Amino acid sequence: MLVVLYHAGLSWLPGGYIGVDVFFVISGFLITGLLLREVQATGRVRLGQFWARRLRRLLPASALVLVVTLLAARLLLPPLTVPGVAQDGRFTALYVANLWFAFSSVDYLADPSPSPLLHYWSLAVEEQFYLLWPLLILLAARATSRWRHALPWTFGLVAAGSLALSIALTGPFQPIAFFSLPTRAWELAAGGLLSFALQRDAGLGTRTGLWASRSGWVGWLGLALIVGTALTYTDATRFPGWAATLPVGGTVLVLAAGVTGASGLGHPGGPLAAGSPGGPARLLALRPLQRVGDWSYSLYLWHWPLLVIPAADRIVPLPGWVRTLRVAAAVALAALTHRHVEERFRQAPRLAGRVRTYAAGALVTAAVVMVALVVAPLPRLDAGRPAASLALPVAPNAVDAFVPVNLQPSLAAVGADLPATYADGCHVGYGGTESGRCLYGVEASATRVVLMGDSHAAQWFPAVERLASSRGWQLLNLTKSACPTADVVVDQLKLHRRYTECEQWRDASLRRIAEQPPSLVILANHQGNARQPSVGLTRWGEGLAAFAGRLTPLTDVVILGDTPEFARNVPTCLSAHLQDAAACSQPRTEVVPRRLQDVERAAARSVGASYVDASQLVCPGAVCPTTYGDVLLYRDRHHLTTTLTRQLSEQFAARVLPGTSLSDPVD
Repeated sequence: MLVVLYHAGLSWLPGGYIGVDVFFVISGFLITGLLLREVQATGRVRLGQFWARRLRRLLPASALVLVVTLLAARLLLPPLTVPGVAQDGRFTALYVANLWFAFSSVDYLADPSPSPLLHYWSLAVEEQFYLLWPLLILLAARATSRWRHALPWTFGLVAAGSLALSIALTGPFQPIAFFSLPTRAWELAAGGLLSFALQRDAGLGTRTGLWASRSGWVGWLGLALIVGTALTYTDATRFPGWAATLPVGGTVLVLAAGVTGASGLGHPGGPLAAGSPGGPARLLALRPLQRVGDWSYSLYLWHWPLLVIPAADRIVPLPGWVRTLRVAAAVALAALTHRHVEERFRQAPRLAGRVRTYAAGALVTAAVVMVALVVAPLPRLDAGRPAASLALPVAPNAVDAFVPVNLQPSLAAVGADLPATYADGCHVGYGGTESGRCLYGVEASATRVVLMGDSHAAQWFPAVERLASSRGWQLLNLTKSACPTADVVVDQLKLHRRYTECEQWRDASLRRIAEQPPSLVILANHQGNARQPSVGLTRWGEGLAAFAGRLTPLTDVVILGDTPEFARNVPTCLSAHLQDAAACSQPRTEVVPRRLQDVERAAARSVGASYVDASQLVCPGAVCPTTYGDVLLYRDRHHLTTTLTRQLSEQFAARVLPGTSLSDPVD
């Protein structure tokens, strides 16, 4: 329920994602109990039967929703997104979606365009756990006759090592910490440790004295920890790491308080029904909550694509009543899927044998992968007719009409239309603190120009590099991802922490400029930097003035105002509106921040720098177009294409160079 409500966009439940952590603990608790009872009764674990049961339990519903989602993506999503979803589908079908998302650096808590299959990551973690955990228990049982003493130490070492790894990786490698089994195993192991403790003769399950008298408030404390973290954690919380210990600990407390005797463990009506009368057992055993529990697997599968796919091409979020209806639809589909798919296949007589189960599982998996391959190819991504080549810059009355066949770059190729600095290693990534040599143009020239800033400075590299080559300048490129040229402290959203590497890079770049002062420094920044909660317009203006003021005694400084930022990914939007490209345009007032421009203009004036409104080159009118003739203007929501900026070099010079020592067109 927490996860569904969080994904539905309830503002008062910003940390509902911790519901997945609750799920991991419960899964580890129940599966470990099942395996331990089998070891205790038979002295072994029948791995083949265990895995076959898991396959019958999980694969049918998972495959059904996966196929429906892939087909819906093909029919309903903007065409340019479908190959990516299909690729996600192939990894999902093989239960390695978590690894795919982790090493693709997906940010679960801050991805503006999430995959409709993103939620399958937790099922992949669970399946990987089901594969390895029984082996661990079996090895311990066979290694020593004193396995009851060895298991808690084994579980404890797994939990401690996994938690330590989670804490270590949450800062520098958050996607890996979030999605991978090694950093999530401690949550499953916590449930396993509790299950082991409750099954021992001297465990909590038989301590009916002091424990029973206190288990009520312990259960309420655990529930409070779960609900409290769901209400107070946000997308900015560094998660999982230490932050995950509270919901995990709360779940352990609720489960422990709900069990007064080991005999009830894992049986219908057992743990919670037998809980302390003063605890939360009566609340959690209410029929509606139990029904949600019965349907929870299918509800988890259905709710996410129902919420994500309809919102994929929208400027504003889905209205609340629409999201409510879609959650209701997910509940209805979950009830039907539980009854007609989950239960039917789990108890199907024809799948009772291991061989038949594995054969059926292999066929179903192969079929799903085949569906993913079939839906992947891109359709035609143009309107079937060419457009004229128009002189740049963009005219004030420019209007998008259609996506031409001669669009450059094409919608299919725009993702690779990057400045050369990315391939050269001269655009520093998140972890870097210094730029390399990164000299372009005429390296021996005495006239030196520096282009400095984040990716919105890098987008102008093709224009400046073309000018440097034609006019005999030396160009030093100093750009770094998401790092503004303003003396402000910013957070790196992908790292979920203060962006200290940016501060170190800025200082190193300033020292490098001071050692050999150039003729001109061009500063450019993404407008999103000023919108960070820790910054704001006032602090941004002060920080920009402070940084530029350290340069103006050395050289001429030009501050570029930012270019438009659209609400939707431009190429993706155009792929869905081939005959009506105007549907992807937006009014200038929505995409160009006038107040920020005023603040930056005042900051430049205060320290003797120049300010240039670069947005006028691509949006001089009341409406900002996304194409101009045969040129695509944007490669995503807010970065200009290399094709565009290279062609704008002379117009760029006409705006940037007047008033500087390079105003003469010939060096």
